[in-house]
Amino acid sequence: MNTDIEIDNPGHDPALRTDDYALPSLTLVLPGGLGKDETLQRLAQAIGQVRTTLDQRAQVFEGRVRECAAEGNKLGQALCRGQVLANHAAAATIDEAITEVFDLWSQLDP
Repeated sequence: MNTDIEIDNPGHDPALRTDDYALPSLTLVLPGGLGKDETLQRLAQAIGQVRTTLDQRAQVFEGRVRECAAEGNKLGQALCRGQVLANHAAAATIDEAITEVFDLWSQLDP
């Protein structure tokens, strides 16, 4: 099985990038009184833990992207880059849902 990938311009293929992209932080100010509810505090803690896990997974795969690049393994590099993007997309989906449900759009940086 041939795992070589032919790319006309590998420097511009986003799947082969080896840059580090940290997961954006999420800091929201919820409406007054909600921070006193223990259930909501635990839910916020769980969400924070999920985002931390997603970030840690992305970092592992970012390291693997660099390893694959050093080995010349373009397929592995692209697959690992896909995992980085997937973990970041999952965190972004959580952030967007929270922002939408609590109508916190004004808190986002333009």
